[in-house]
Amino acid sequence: MFLIVKVCFIVIGGTVLALGVAHEFSWWKRRTWTRGKGVIVGFKEREGDGVNYAPEIQFEGPAGIIRFTSGYESSRKPRLDEVVEIVIDEAGSSAEHFTWVNRFLSTLFTIPLGVLLVIVGLAMQPGLAGRARSSQCDCSKERCTCY
Repeated sequence: MFLIVKVCFIVIGGTVLALGVAHEFSWWKRRTWTRGKGVIVGFKEREGDGVNYAPEIQFEGPAGIIRFTSGYESSRKPRLDEVVEIVIDEAGSSAEHFTWVNRFLSTLFTIPLGVLLVIVGLAMQPGLAGRARSSQCDCSKERCTCY
């Protein structure tokens, strides 16, 4: 049972860490994209743990007006006609909604959490119950002494 818990900590921690690194890598690839402005023209509702809203954003690209749905959802309903910051690729055909929460929260939460879970899993030692079964105790005096 102990080994199962230890492996679960390491596997779950490794998965969380990998998701954080993948998120950071996706933004790292966007480092050369330019910042621009877009307008929220709609949103898509997605059911999950409550309702989440993914904003539909429109911006002027080299080939005309481009509309996209952000990959980042929020429990707050987006305000229509709100001007938001976006990052746009070199060709001007792809973009993503840029906020500090979208950019950094997932990375700053998942990577340290993943590292912590892996470290806890690797550092786990069998508890006192496991040691007491394998040790000998002398309980002839007032207190028990185990060795």
